Amino acid sequence: MLAPVFAVAALTLLQGAAAQSSKSSSAVHASGSTRSSSSHVSSHASSATAPPLQSTVSQIVVTTAVATPSPSAGALLPSQAALPPTQSWCPSKIFCAGPLLQTLNLAGAYADPKTIVDKPTSKRPQTVLNDFSALPGNTTLTEGAVVTFLENDFSGEGQELMAVPLPGFEVTPAFLDNVTDSTVKAFAQTVHGYWNSLVRGTNATALCDGVRCESSLVPLNHTFVVPGGRFREQYYWDSFWIVEGLLESRLYAIANDTLQNFMDELERFGFIPNGGRIYYLNRSQPPLFIQMLARYVAVSNDTSVLKRALPLAERELTWWQTHRTVNVTSPFTNKTHAMARYSVTNTAPRPESYLQDYTTVHDPSQPALNDTQAAALYAELASGAETGWDYSSRWLTNVTQGLRALNVRGTLPVDLNSILYKNRVLMAQLYGNSNSGAAARHRAAAAALKEGVLDLFWDSTKLAFYDFNLQSKTRNELFSAAHFYPFWSGIIPKEVLANSTNAFGAFAALNLILNRYNGTVPVTFIETGLQWDAPNTWPPHQYIALQALRALPANVTKGALPTPSQGAGSFSLIPPGQLGLPESQLPVQAMSNSNASTEGAAADVNTLPNGAGVINGGNSSASDGWAVVLEKQLANRYVASALCSWHATGGELAGLLPRLSDQDLNVTQSQNNTGNAGFGWTNGVLLWVSSTYGASLVAPQCPPLVAVAPAGSQSASASASSSAGPAPTNGNTGAALGLRAPSALLLGALLACVLVCIRLFIRFPTLLDAGVVAAAPTIKLDSGTFVGTASSSNTQSFLGIPFAQPPVGDLRFRLPVANSPYTGTHTVNEFGPACPQQAVKLPVLSGFPQEVIDFVVNSAFGVIFPSAEDCLTVNVIKPSSATSTSKLPVVVWIFGGGFELGSPSMYDGVPIVQRSIKMGEPVIYVSLNYRVSAFGFLASKEVRAAGVGNLGLQDQRQAFRWVQKYIGAFGGDPSKVTIWGESAGAISASLHMIANNGNHEGLFRGAFMESGSPIPVGPVRPSLDHAAYYDAIVKQVGCSSAADTLACLRTVPYSALKAAQDASPFIFSYQSLILAWLPREDGTFLTDAPQKLVQQGKVANVPFVTEFSQYVRSVWLPQASTAMTTTLQQVYPNDITAGSPFGTSILNAATSQFKRLAAFQGDAVFQAPRRFFQQSRSGKQKQWGFISKRLKAIPFLGSFHVSDILNIYFDGELTDHLINFVNKLDPNGDTVANWPAYTTASPNMMTFQDSLLFPTTITQDTFRKDAIQFITDLTLQFPI
Repeated sequence: MLAPVFAVAALTLLQGAAAQSSKSSSAVHASGSTRSSSSHVSSHASSATAPPLQSTVSQIVVTTAVATPSPSAGALLPSQAALPPTQSWCPSKIFCAGPLLQTLNLAGAYADPKTIVDKPTSKRPQTVLNDFSALPGNTTLTEGAVVTFLENDFSGEGQELMAVPLPGFEVTPAFLDNVTDSTVKAFAQTVHGYWNSLVRGTNATALCDGVRCESSLVPLNHTFVVPGGRFREQYYWDSFWIVEGLLESRLYAIANDTLQNFMDELERFGFIPNGGRIYYLNRSQPPLFIQMLARYVAVSNDTSVLKRALPLAERELTWWQTHRTVNVTSPFTNKTHAMARYSVTNTAPRPESYLQDYTTVHDPSQPALNDTQAAALYAELASGAETGWDYSSRWLTNVTQGLRALNVRGTLPVDLNSILYKNRVLMAQLYGNSNSGAAARHRAAAAALKEGVLDLFWDSTKLAFYDFNLQSKTRNELFSAAHFYPFWSGIIPKEVLANSTNAFGAFAALNLILNRYNGTVPVTFIETGLQWDAPNTWPPHQYIALQALRALPANVTKGALPTPSQGAGSFSLIPPGQLGLPESQLPVQAMSNSNASTEGAAADVNTLPNGAGVINGGNSSASDGWAVVLEKQLANRYVASALCSWHATGGELAGLLPRLSDQDLNVTQSQNNTGNAGFGWTNGVLLWVSSTYGASLVAPQCPPLVAVAPAGSQSASASASSSAGPAPTNGNTGAALGLRAPSALLLGALLACVLVCIRLFIRFPTLLDAGVVAAAPTIKLDSGTFVGTASSSNTQSFLGIPFAQPPVGDLRFRLPVANSPYTGTHTVNEFGPACPQQAVKLPVLSGFPQEVIDFVVNSAFGVIFPSAEDCLTVNVIKPSSATSTSKLPVVVWIFGGGFELGSPSMYDGVPIVQRSIKMGEPVIYVSLNYRVSAFGFLASKEVRAAGVGNLGLQDQRQAFRWVQKYIGAFGGDPSKVTIWGESAGAISASLHMIANNGNHEGLFRGAFMESGSPIPVGPVRPSLDHAAYYDAIVKQVGCSSAADTLACLRTVPYSALKAAQDASPFIFSYQSLILAWLPREDGTFLTDAPQKLVQQGKVANVPFVTEFSQYVRSVWLPQASTAMTTTLQQVYPNDITAGSPFGTSILNAATSQFKRLAAFQGDAVFQAPRRFFQQSRSGKQKQWGFISKRLKAIPFLGSFHVSDILNIYFDGELTDHLINFVNKLDPNGDTVANWPAYTTASPNMMTFQDSLLFPTTITQDTFRKDAIQFITDLTLQFPI
């Protein structure tokens, strides 16, 4: 497992990851720490809690790994060993051992072999096999050919699962009342909130059926909690501690669902597999289902579950009895016992760890193995995974020989048999009087197991439990955390029950750990480099050690904690021979500049003077017995491990624990993180500890990060923290679409469109990425260095790079000024602020408090998208593999928002870049900021005379120039730039095609426009009140008497200017799309009305893709004659069945004129200009058109404006069309339906519609022909 999420700086790192029992990796995380110069986390005994947490559905960011083998694309694959036998339990020819899987693994396309078997196929299984068979033979197969095969035939891993909500989630669960320390309480509440990020359900729409595609996932019928990170499925023994946490959080329904999933598997397979993939179907894990069941019933009082559960629990016990139990005659008593072991039937590499297993068996530095030996080693590797401890020196016959010395099947594990004993005891209790015969049967089985455990595993001299070796017929001598399992299970030897001296002797190793090391209970004291050896520790073992202490009777735990004699250390208190190592061979605690002593009192570096306990061990009272003291110390040490590591990865608690500095967070590469969310069992144990020991927990001292980070390390396992304490007009208004008083339902729809829909496009940081954080990427521009962020596993983001000087002060209302050459180092990992936004004014029903609603909406908008005048920035998202020589095509996104609001931070370009990588057509995504509303589109005779009109468009143009100058450093090709926008962004793109009389300056080679074309606007005309908005601002800010009003506007305070702007009409005002602030013919950027420029042929020749009476007369066409408006009424009749949303009959008529005006405005602003533009350019340049009719069932809105963005930012067909166009200037490709070009003779429109069978079709651009032509003629004559 790759990263310790909740690690602590110590010998014993707390690994916050799910069990490696099937989740394979050989990474080891060890880091020293110092006890000096520790900072203190502020602590107060109060009822303070963390800020309220949301109980919403967490977004899963599905990061798809990209095949990136180390060798070059032309390198040949290494030669292969003979294929292993086919495994009957795993029949898939794609995801199980066979030629395909072995070839893909030997190619080393992914750093993690599990990625290969977690990717569903994107084609029919037989097609995938045929494509594989068509590859060249082993002697000529190249890395590049394998990568192409993977990209063409497999889709993204993890897409079969989805986040699910937690109904009734309690923000402040009852267990928090047990916690008295404010910092610990706030942290526990934060961890409690992480359940919202770890609960999953099966996404039925993405499942493979074995015909259309094939997947390794075993679908589950109920929700569950994932371990986290790369472990996307449910795992068996992890779930015990997850359920413990769920019960503390009172999430009983999720705990029940977890049990139901296991019961489903028992019914289907006869046992509970290691995890939820087909490649786990030959092995189980430590059998804790019955213990989960008993805990659930005890806490929830839900006994109804037993009717189904008890027969299935019997089935699991029978499986372990039948498949994993052997008879053993004790060499100590000559008695024969039926005892269980881990023993998997397997003769091939594990699919999820194929390469590691293959390499272990075929290691060229080791003696060659024959087929029988290889098969035996594969069985040992799989059996080790079944233990949950893969791998540990505990299973080795010779530590120096590594995994080739595995002897899992030849070992009787003390922990497994202790678990089975407790299962029998609990079954007897669950049956109770309802089935006395079954209860008696289980009590007898429990007694037999207890006798075997004490006979075979207990060493009464050393006062410790050890595994039994079936080959040597004796106990092993290696001491491990398995020693605590019998105590936890209720098996307490008579020697321990005899007196407190022996009882302490059985736990003296725990006392040594707390005094000698900074962390918690290690797996073993042997350092082998294996995950389940020193220095690593795991959350379940801390729980088990605590429960073991709690299981001791009071009569042997009352005495004081023993202390060593003068000059001796804690090692002297351990019974001779118990650890199997002399003191000098124990692992050494690392210090900041040296190592601790290896022997004597000097080795106990965590012992506090004067009997005050241990560092981060909390406080004990004089009346506490030795066992209670150890419990409190270990509980506090676990909390310290978790909290300090979370803090070290960017976590903070408001008013209690401030965020670390970037210098500190750089040690863990967490500058952009908010605290790793932990794995399921890490969090479960934390919540249980908080609930059980809450009154004894105190805020920890966290070692300083910089001091403990090893030189050159990419991560550290300690945290630094600083001291922290508690922190000192009513009436109707005109409405959109000409409505005087919109219905409540329409108001809800408008709210959704403005706030909710826009919010969907933002990329939220995920709490699931618990792996190692990649090093921050850097780019050199001029003499400056820009430090970005790894935005996903295969993309890098550089956000908020200034492309022009701040347009403030005297540069306000001036053309953008290019930056001076960059110097210095800049961190660019967050979007820059939005440019000043127009205040949102929603149409509100009579009687509603307009001012209050506007305040709430704009406050929320301001928080989500903070704005400032200094806003001219660009954002670049690139494939991680792109270099300055890659020459990739570039797509530049221009956001929409009616030229009144918007920001590039509303849209996440990462999925687009990821999809392009998947398609084998990688692109670089650029988004830009530009001035909007009055700041960007001020219009008046003064503005025209100064040559500073259309500043928002000029900002965009300057950003294009920045792309030309700098995009090569990111791997982009400046000669392959496509500009792309939606709504106002699409209109902008079209206006760039006609700007400067059609001279695009070589800034782009193509345009992709969604819902926007050259709009019918003209110059500022006093007769149409265009200048009234400028004059109103001048008057409101006190510049009316100035000789140069424009110069005066540059001097007024920002807040005053913003308030004056916000007083102008908004898009939802009565005049609707006749916006106050629009691009205008300014004589510079636009030398004539846009549509006239099109008529004149002044258009950049680049390929592109695009998508009442009184009201009309007064707002839209005041210069039109009565005859013209009469004709307009005829082509847009007063017939609700003919209005927009079209094709919805009498539905969606919010008012009598709603659908009529919606049809007119939609055609006037979008359809008519688009058709005019396309028909005018037909035969002159390549072009394609589309129309989206999806989401038509949405009340009142139908296929609402901007809804097509969902089809592109959320991995729809338009995503692929866009990527194809950016790469080839043609939207067609292998992954999408054919899209014919648009011509006057054949005006083809790719039509996206709500249909499962026919989601796309080709229609002709002839709808509403007379009406649209009439509008076109009108707006050519009378531009708005």
